[in-house]
Amino acid sequence: MKKGTKILTLLLAAAISAPALCGCGGDGRNLPTDKTIIFYQNYDCGYGNEYVEETIKRFTEAVKDVHYEDGKTGVYFEPNVTKTDATGKELVNSLSVNENYIYFTEFTFPQMLKNSGYVMDVSPWMTETSSTPGASRFAEDISIKERMYSSWRDYVTEDDGSIYCVPLFEATEVFTYDKDLCESKKLYIAEGSTDEKLIFVKSPAQKKQKGVDGIEGTDDDGLPETYAQLYLWFDAMRGVTPLSWSGMYDFHIDYALQNFWADFEGVENTKRCYTFDGGTDSTLIDKVDANGNITYLPATAITLQNGYMVQRQEGRYRALSVAKKIAENASRWVPSTSFLPSETHTLSQATYINSRFTESPIMCFAHGSYWEAEATSIFKNYESQQSGKADRHFGVLPIPKYSREDVGKATTIVSDSSTAMFVKTGLSGGVLDAVKDFFMFFNNESNMGLQTKYSASPRPFDYELDDDIKASMTDYELSLYNFYKAGERKNVVYTAARNDFFMANFDEMHKYEWVFASKYSVDGDTISHIAVTTFKDNPDLTLKEYFDGLYNRFTAKDNAVWNNMLRKIG
Repeated sequence: MKKGTKILTLLLAAAISAPALCGCGGDGRNLPTDKTIIFYQNYDCGYGNEYVEETIKRFTEAVKDVHYEDGKTGVYFEPNVTKTDATGKELVNSLSVNENYIYFTEFTFPQMLKNSGYVMDVSPWMTETSSTPGASRFAEDISIKERMYSSWRDYVTEDDGSIYCVPLFEATEVFTYDKDLCESKKLYIAEGSTDEKLIFVKSPAQKKQKGVDGIEGTDDDGLPETYAQLYLWFDAMRGVTPLSWSGMYDFHIDYALQNFWADFEGVENTKRCYTFDGGTDSTLIDKVDANGNITYLPATAITLQNGYMVQRQEGRYRALSVAKKIAENASRWVPSTSFLPSETHTLSQATYINSRFTESPIMCFAHGSYWEAEATSIFKNYESQQSGKADRHFGVLPIPKYSREDVGKATTIVSDSSTAMFVKTGLSGGVLDAVKDFFMFFNNESNMGLQTKYSASPRPFDYELDDDIKASMTDYELSLYNFYKAGERKNVVYTAARNDFFMANFDEMHKYEWVFASKYSVDGDTISHIAVTTFKDNPDLTLKEYFDGLYNRFTAKDNAVWNNMLRKIG
């Protein structure tokens, strides 16, 4: 899948009016006449269709004896898995003639759906519980809306309380690490390690260090706690290549570093980069001297008028320091394929998976969090060598802290997924009842776990995994679920906002460039979009110069770029 800023999405759409049900449709389809027909469309991309199909199987069994329409028992789903008119404006523009009832999609904003006039307000379903009069047979004690993470809930809820879509998946770029390789090469970090020296677990008698959460017995035990430890860890790898990514789609490495920025800044400062809500930011850098010493601006209220000031956030500077460090050590830390334009996303996945059989296996992989699911066909090629998906053990590398004093504090990560599910207007009677039941069933707690397994992507809701699902998931799928699970020690921020400014400038602001693109050459017009690649190609470029270029990109020539963004909203 070509991710870019894209992420895979699934959408449910209801047709304006149900087509006549007959043995053979006008387009030659053979449809059962004794069941209620539900037409759905799924965007054919990285998340696949299996998670929809598996949920449908469960639902079909659950309602096999239900009579939604006279003379009919149970339901039948007719799929349309496509890349044509499947996302964004193209999809919305097709709704007037689109026969499907339910859609899974991406890049389709709530306001866009509302304004189309063809999408149903599902807020009554989203707030329904098992105690609601006339509730669906699949309503639960806690409503779908209440279980939704707050960033997404704020985004999809209109001012009048209406809701036109439900979010599907969380996604961002992550650093995956190879657990088997870490174990076999004895690269887990032991208790007693510092930011100056690492000790490695060589025997069962040694304990792993507690990891960035400061708690023994959790997923991050034995992994780097700080930036300094991350660098030492990479340096300590002998006969192991520390890190790789796709050379053709090298934005994956910068995307992965977005979490370093967000974790440094925390929830409110990260959200403010999209909401411009007037709250103050006290991490804005005024100057960086030749020795790297920082002076700060006074705490500054961030509004639309001065929103470009967020480009001075210290979190961006610290994350860029990691990019610079990777570039400086690329000859030792990164394979040459990560800088080849011919190394596609799927080739980079194959390079990572196959590296187990080379003289220099790769420890970490920067890619979209969905990569393991997307690489299913590649893993199949290795099943005969006991190296298929079920045989491998990967995990998500936790985000290390810049400062040792922050170890043990909550982690903040971002998710940029615009995946969504919605229902089309015009349904009535038994068809509407069946679609509502499926909507409620699809979004209940148990089935969210099922969808996590088959899409290898968590959903932005509070839910627990059923034991049978958990037992069938790969280490990586479980690691992703835990990585994205919001709670006392984990905050997840959706990189979007409901304001007109964000919607008008979506193409600029929902991409990784909003965080790291730089116009570091004051006299030129060139924009550097990928920090790691730019640092590698320009070894004399300083961290300060690149960082200053983030701000310059919007403020050069009397704030020309920012003013143009403002003009889009009048």
